[in-house]
Amino acid sequence: MMAFLLLVTWLGYAQPPSHYQVEFSSNEACEAARLKLIKDAERIGQSMIERATAQDRQIGSNNKTTLLMAAISNAPYVSAVCVQTSAS
Repeated sequence: MMAFLLLVTWLGYAQPPSHYQVEFSSNEACEAARLKLIKDAERIGQSMIERATAQDRQIGSNNKTTLLMAAISNAPYVSAVCVQTSAS
């Protein structure tokens, strides 16, 4: 019987990497979970950008570019891959 492992690594600014794996019985389920993780990382990054934009308006610093660059560089990154393996 074949199994599929979703291998995940989260990278975040000033944080140690976070690694884990999850087993799935089908490639389709694994890929759906992988895509959800990628969308979650994108959503978190977008939220950080929106906060930086709001912060610039709030403090009136006209420093939007610096705040946005910091938000983008500090946003988490996720690496996720599905691999086929034999079930144990």
